[in-house]
Amino acid sequence: MRLDSQGGLEMSVTEETSMPYKLWGKVKKTVGGIGLSTRVDTSSSNLNALGLDVQATKGATNLQIKGKADTGDASVSVNTVKVKQTLPALGGSLTLIPKYNLPAKKADVTVSYSTGGTVFTVDADASKQKVTIQQPLPETIGGSVAPSITTEGDITLSYSRPVGSGVVSATYKPNDFATVTYNDGPWSATVKAPMDSFGSDYKDRLSFSVGRSDVIGL
Repeated sequence: MRLDSQGGLEMSVTEETSMPYKLWGKVKKTVGGIGLSTRVDTSSSNLNALGLDVQATKGATNLQIKGKADTGDASVSVNTVKVKQTLPALGGSLTLIPKYNLPAKKADVTVSYSTGGTVFTVDADASKQKVTIQQPLPETIGGSVAPSITTEGDITLSYSRPVGSGVVSATYKPNDFATVTYNDGPWSATVKAPMDSFGSDYKDRLSFSVGRSDVIGL
């Protein structure tokens, strides 16, 4: 029996003496043709609080349930439920992803259409929409580029290309942040840096994360 496992550590640089960190672990297994996975996240701010991500996939259909658990009072709650379905359409593929946030009682949807290597994506909820177009670059350059813009005028640019035995991906949002990720299969590493300044808010500071995936035979 095959069991895939993954894990990672994320640390941030702050002006304080402490170095906040996050830990995560994930296991995947196929049972009766259904791919099952569970991911658990925690952080140094509260090791009793766990983020949960449970997924089930069969063919082109995926069900994802996110929630949280507290080991202190043995409580579990559901935050979001998401369904992903991919269908052939007009010579390409159409993907529909409706999602519902239970605590906020809000729904949103992602619709994407892929054809000839180009992917058009629309993310929408009641207050904001975002359009992304991912386009492959010429073979002499390699990789792909994906600019996006929201109805509020926010712009993000993503780029990825093969390097050596892995893939380098970069995302840039003006006056906000930039991230660079390298993934070579078992290992992945990410650096995220603010593009304005080192503010007092922890989440806007420089951060590093590393993860690894393995296959365990049971």
